[in-house]
Amino acid sequence: MSLLADKHRRNPTPTIVALQVPTNGDTARVYVFDNDEKNPQDHMAMARRKDLFHCLCSMFATFSFGIMLGWPASTYPNLLDPIYTTYPFDPQGNFTIPSNPDAPLPQPFLVTFVQSPLIAGLLMVGVIVATPFSSHPYTIYSIKHGLLITLLAMVLGWFVMWQASNIFHLMISRFIIGLANGYAVGQIKVYIQHSSLAPRSKSLMSKMLNIMMLAGVTCAYVMGIWLDFEGFSIGALVITTAFYILTYFLPLGDLGDSKIQFIERVPERVEPGGYRVGDGILTLFRTPHLKRSTWLLVIVTFIQQFSGAPATIVYSQVLLLNMGLPPPSVPYCAVIYLLCYILAYVLGLFYFCTLSYTKKRALLLFSMVTSILALVLIIMILHLDLRQTHVYIPLVGMCLFIFFYGIGLGSIPPSFVEHLFDPQWRNCAGELQLLCFSLFAIIITKLLQVFIGEFPLEYAFVLYTCVATAGIPFVLLCLPKKPPH
Repeated sequence: MSLLADKHRRNPTPTIVALQVPTNGDTARVYVFDNDEKNPQDHMAMARRKDLFHCLCSMFATFSFGIMLGWPASTYPNLLDPIYTTYPFDPQGNFTIPSNPDAPLPQPFLVTFVQSPLIAGLLMVGVIVATPFSSHPYTIYSIKHGLLITLLAMVLGWFVMWQASNIFHLMISRFIIGLANGYAVGQIKVYIQHSSLAPRSKSLMSKMLNIMMLAGVTCAYVMGIWLDFEGFSIGALVITTAFYILTYFLPLGDLGDSKIQFIERVPERVEPGGYRVGDGILTLFRTPHLKRSTWLLVIVTFIQQFSGAPATIVYSQVLLLNMGLPPPSVPYCAVIYLLCYILAYVLGLFYFCTLSYTKKRALLLFSMVTSILALVLIIMILHLDLRQTHVYIPLVGMCLFIFFYGIGLGSIPPSFVEHLFDPQWRNCAGELQLLCFSLFAIIITKLLQVFIGEFPLEYAFVLYTCVATAGIPFVLLCLPKKPPH
């Protein structure tokens, strides 16, 4: 009997030791432990550490998407007709015609400059199409299957890119990967929201989505230095396939501990984001007390995109080539340009976005003013043709612009969602912001192609300057001085 009693003390009957019900009532979690040797706090800490690891691993899809996001900047110098990439503008802004335009290139085909924004934009079209379907109230156990499907779609997209023999294959490849990422981001956010992490850790994990994407863009820029079109596609395909295999074996649908039962309950009439089932983005425009905040979010996102940085990142190598930088150094200069943006964006995302609304508003104004000054500097460099005497001065102007843009305009606008909307509408407003972000990115990328092909290069930067300048009175007069919520 003593042995049985000792065995019972070491392996007691499972009992409920903790019950957690969030204040919004959308989820209830019951933690059941089969051993009382550790107190509930120890078990909760262990569960949160594992959830933190699983949340990070669930972001593999955004890294692969980041590679595709950086793909144009790395491959366009080789895929585009050489008249647009090898020979810079003359002082009048016209292209210099190459002496041998029919010289063969070691690429499967050439892309015209008119086709380039369509190919680039289809990535964001896929994101726009998939985003509204990405955050339905599925249980936590289906998230792994959703991520596996999206990674498999990305593997397919990169395979199509590898085998591409015309521009239609490029468009299909980018559209598939855009669809996959648009769906994956919503699923990852649901996974983070339903994890056992503390609210501050959940916010950190949501920000890490963007960091993983930028890490993928950086990877694309670095790969583009040494790999041609086919080698780049194979490398991205191998990376994405490895992510799929790792995700398959990771216990993303389980906390990874048999001692814990994870029970989810989602009420019939409430989605994880807090808004009612059936409500959508159009409801934000129809609801009287939400209209003003909704339009403010749309306009500030427009200013964010049309200030020019997204398009310059897509065409970074093409722009630097046409600004007169030595061709062998252009890929390395593009990496420097991107790293300046990442440094500024990380600073804005992890520090400035945690400030009060009033300080964010002031920083946004500072970012606009300094970005305008940097844009004026770029215009002067191009118009006065200073690049002929100081070959790397255009890079200095571009880096100043992207840095001042990143600390405010590039990072702060999405954080206004929490200040302009009630908690129950923030999930829906976040989807609207992402859709507007993607749509405006497509338009501004197309506009840059038109400016480069039809006008002197500085005209594009004049447009960016005008939009950023118009943003100053908008922030001063329209954006509330105190947060509505």
